[in-house]
Amino acid sequence: MKYPNLRHVRAFVEVARRRSFVAAAQALHMTQSAVSQAVARLEEQIGVQMLDRSNREVVLTRAGEELLPAASRLLEDAERMIQHGGEWAGLRRGSLRLLSISSIAHRLLPHIVRQFNERYPAIAIEVDDDKDQPLRQRIKAGEGDLALLTCDSTEQNFRTLPLLRDRFVVLCPTGHPLARRRTVREQDLRGVTMIMLKRGTVLRSYIDGVVTRLPLDQPRIEVDQMQTLIGMLEGGLGVALVSGLACPSPALTSVTTRPFSSAVEVSRLVGFARPFSSAAPPAAAAFARLTLEYLKSGQTVLPKGVSRLPVRASDLSAFLA
Repeated sequence: MKYPNLRHVRAFVEVARRRSFVAAAQALHMTQSAVSQAVARLEEQIGVQMLDRSNREVVLTRAGEELLPAASRLLEDAERMIQHGGEWAGLRRGSLRLLSISSIAHRLLPHIVRQFNERYPAIAIEVDDDKDQPLRQRIKAGEGDLALLTCDSTEQNFRTLPLLRDRFVVLCPTGHPLARRRTVREQDLRGVTMIMLKRGTVLRSYIDGVVTRLPLDQPRIEVDQMQTLIGMLEGGLGVALVSGLACPSPALTSVTTRPFSSAVEVSRLVGFARPFSSAAPPAAAAFARLTLEYLKSGQTVLPKGVSRLPVRASDLSAFLA
């Protein structure tokens, strides 16, 4: 189906309302002949005459009387679409769906989301926090506008923009002997019970290579959830090797974080991800820019072991394009 040209529809509506081609031409800043041609082309496309030009005054035919309300609504809908589109582009209307791993969701997102709300109060934000693997599937499927997750340099299913280097640290009960050390070395873990997440989690995959080298001579404790791991630590059952972002807030004084010295640094990259399919929506682009501003400003003290990566303006532009 071939849809009518809005310019032709507007010409018809103006002539019908003013009952004059001359008055319509003046209102539309067009020549009278251009208005007449526009109406004629619309009538030709629709297949019916809508204006009777036989009298000195322009009169609507019966078909024109019936079609005028629909033509007027078409123009109103088009104007409304343009207005709303401008509001979306100008961040005066819209929504943003964020996907985030839990360690980012509870440590950094609250501060960034608060500033985003202050700057763009008309944008509704939905945050879905989950584990890395489900989020990777969801961003690949295009379910979210923007994701914060572990970045893999070999990723080919979606765009990534690393923001932070998240080093692994030793987490132990505050009263544990290792809590008194400035840095915990591999050999310091001899005779210590390790508490770790079960195989299959992203965090566990980063430490498996290190664990095989550690002088562990005690049975390990494996759990499914980070909250359970923290509870085991608070119960004095052992120590854990976790990423800095996964560590609880310093407000939790029952556990202590110490740097981990290993022959090979254990760390992961954390950053933005988004679908390949199209350019980033305006709200997602604004959120990405604000996040970089926030990290550069030093408004927050990053957890121990976490450092900001340099991100060039060209890197951000390529990610959002």
